[in-house]
Amino acid sequence: MTLCRAKPELLDLGAPLPIARKVVAERKPLRIIALGSSSTSGYGASNPAFAYPTQLRIGLEKALPGIDIDVINRGIGGQDVEEMAARMRTEMQDNPASLVVWQTGTNAAIRHMPLDKFD
Repeated sequence: MTLCRAKPELLDLGAPLPIARKVVAERKPLRIIALGSSSTSGYGASNPAFAYPTQLRIGLEKALPGIDIDVINRGIGGQDVEEMAARMRTEMQDNPASLVVWQTGTNAAIRHMPLDKFD
């Protein structure tokens, strides 16, 4: 498999992710919720193993040996930002996590959703 290499400055989230860092430092299980639409769920991937949440888990397991990594895939095809925001609280209550990766915007762009809907 060919990996897509990104410039380091594109990988800077601008946030230190304190909860996830603390969990890793304490060598506790790291639970991540991947929230998004069809690309999160794996639509378009030739195999479910190639969906980004699975690849995220695999990459983190290699980078953090000895840490139990759990990436919960909560991608639902066709959802936009408002629908995902509405279910975020329930997702966190049902699956308390150290980190949420929220992939959004593609369906909004396709539907020409105004930018103020993202505020």
